[in-house]
Amino acid sequence: MRICGALHTAHTPALTLTEREIDIVRLLAEGWTTEEIAHKLGYSDRTIKDAIHSLNSRLGLRNRAHAVGYGAQLGIL
Repeated sequence: MRICGALHTAHTPALTLTEREIDIVRLLAEGWTTEEIAHKLGYSDRTIKDAIHSLNSRLGLRNRAHAVGYGAQLGIL
């Protein structure tokens, strides 16, 4: 499993993305729908929705666009 470290300051913990989350964020950045991402990665629509929700909740992100911006900050896009 590949882990990507986040930008880190003295006030925030190091946050990471799993390989699957990185793939999802990259596809979101390209404008893919939940259904298209699920088909591309071989998961169900529900699994992708849950992964996006978990990612956003864990990192304190507001929505998919915010997740894409976070991915850009990490340099994964």
